[in-house]
Amino acid sequence: MKNILRKIENNLNGMTKEQKTEILEYYEEMINDRLEHGETLINIEKSIDYNEIRKNYLPKAIYQSKNKNVKESFKVSAKLFLYLISSPFWIPLAIIYFVIIFVMWVFIFSMGLITLLVPISIFVWMFRIIFDTYSASSTLLTIGYGFILIGLIIPLGYFMIKLFKHINDTLIRVFSKLVGGNKKEVIIK
Repeated sequence: MKNILRKIENNLNGMTKEQKTEILEYYEEMINDRLEHGETLINIEKSIDYNEIRKNYLPKAIYQSKNKNVKESFKVSAKLFLYLISSPFWIPLAIIYFVIIFVMWVFIFSMGLITLLVPISIFVWMFRIIFDTYSASSTLLTIGYGFILIGLIIPLGYFMIKLFKHINDTLIRVFSKLVGGNKKEVIIK
C-alpha cells in the first residue's frame, strides 16, 4: 500500500504539503476499504490512474491556493498555465490566459522601469538645475519638487504591484474554476 501512496504522492508535485496529505489520507482510506471488501493490492494498483488523480486535483489545488506574496502568486500562475497548455482541449484557454498575463507583465515591467527611472531622472534634473541656476530659492524649490515626486512615484509603484497581484490571483481563480477547480470527483476505477 505504501508503494501505491508513494506513486500518488509523486504525481502530486506542485501542491502544498497540506493538500498532498489530504489527498493521500483519502486514498489510504479508499484502499483500506477496498482491501476490507476482499480486493488485492495488485488489482487496486492496476485500477488507479495516477495521471487522472493529478488532472483532477491540480485545478482544485490551484483554485484553493492562498498566495501570500507576489512570487507565490506568479508561481501558481505558471502552474496553471502549464496545466492548461498540457491538455489539447484547454490550449485556446491557455492562449487567452497567456495573452492576459503577458500584457500584465509588460505593464508591470514598464511601471517598474518608470518607478526606478523617474527618481534617477529627478536627481539628475535637480543637479542640473543646481549647477545652471545661481538663485537659492529656485534651487530649493526644484529640490523640494523632486523629493515630492519621488515620494509619490515609489508608493505608486508598490500599489501597482499589489494591484497586479490581486488581479493575478483573481485570474487564477477564474481560469482554474473554468477547468474544474471546484470539482469534487475522484478517479479510482
